[in-house]
Amino acid sequence: MNWRRGSILGASILLLAVAGTASAAAPGGSVSGSFTYHPFDRPAVRFGSIGASLAGGVHGTWSWQDWHGPVTCLVIDGNDAWIAGPGSTGPDTGVWIHLHDGGQAGKGDDMATAWGLDPGQPLEELIGWCETKADTVPLFPMIGGNVVVRD
Repeated sequence: MNWRRGSILGASILLLAVAGTASAAAPGGSVSGSFTYHPFDRPAVRFGSIGASLAGGVHGTWSWQDWHGPVTCLVIDGNDAWIAGPGSTGPDTGVWIHLHDGGQAGKGDDMATAWGLDPGQPLEELIGWCETKADTVPLFPMIGGNVVVRD
């Protein structure tokens, strides 16, 4: 198993690299791109973009629908990336995103899903979904865009 995790919550920083046994080396990895998908075969289209990296700590930005904000959790495992962070677009905004890089752009193998913070739902729950690589919401085939996940 080869996965890397990083999250920033408040002022604390957690960096963990696992490749069979713990490693003292700083984790790397990144995810970038844009995505558009239909959730649950509904006519509504969901869209977003991401640019985040684990090099030197977790940093980057996300957008989803009309929300955007900083990435405070990023977990990369092979071709999959889990992202979470608070929104900077108003109170009670935040997101959890799961992306799968299916390979070559334009082949239709990339997949995406996202969950916007529900009223009363704590951001820590979405951070937990990111840290545990949750499959809380299924992945959907992308109908537009391309994501690149580098482990």
